[in-house]
Amino acid sequence: MIYLKLLREISNENFTLDKMKDLIKKDLSLSYKLLKYINSAQLGFRGKIKSVNQAIPLLGKKQLKTWLYFVCINSINDKSEIIVVDSLIRARFAELIFNKIGLSSKSNDAYFMGMLSMIDLLLGRPMSEIINELYIPTEVKQALTGENNNIYAKILNFIKVYEKGEWSKAFMLVREINIEQEYLPDMYLKSLNWANDFM
Repeated sequence: MIYLKLLREISNENFTLDKMKDLIKKDLSLSYKLLKYINSAQLGFRGKIKSVNQAIPLLGKKQLKTWLYFVCINSINDKSEIIVVDSLIRARFAELIFNKIGLSSKSNDAYFMGMLSMIDLLLGRPMSEIINELYIPTEVKQALTGENNNIYAKILNFIKVYEKGEWSKAFMLVREINIEQEYLPDMYLKSLNWANDFM
């Protein structure tokens, strides 16, 4: 239940690091995983980080959300690694696209949309049912459930087509989201590398 609660909390617009500290500290295995992660060579912090209170501010909101999503999903479904990697690629790619088209203020929501875009496969439940349990902006919710063809939905559709290599469809969608094609290969490669580094 703590993992489902954490998933709800990381999608909450009132998400705070203090609230996360309280939830993580209630779960010994989660506290252990966090300390193991933050002391890993990949993050490269100098000196040993010995407490959850010390670790959480160092990670910051975005990285903590990404790590928690990964841990929660793996705890609920231990055969999820490929889907989680694909979700993280989508998250980073969506964020980069939003930044490039002048919607930086909404890029965090775009990032979270990408992370949640395959959660129905991970949990084996309908997307609409899962999304109704999470605290996410209405526009993101509508994009994930296909209820609205807003900018989030257009970019999510574009990413799905792009990752399949359906180039004719992708180039049609590029016009709708108003981004120059020349930037896309580099942005997608950055997303791939970022997701693989995280894993």
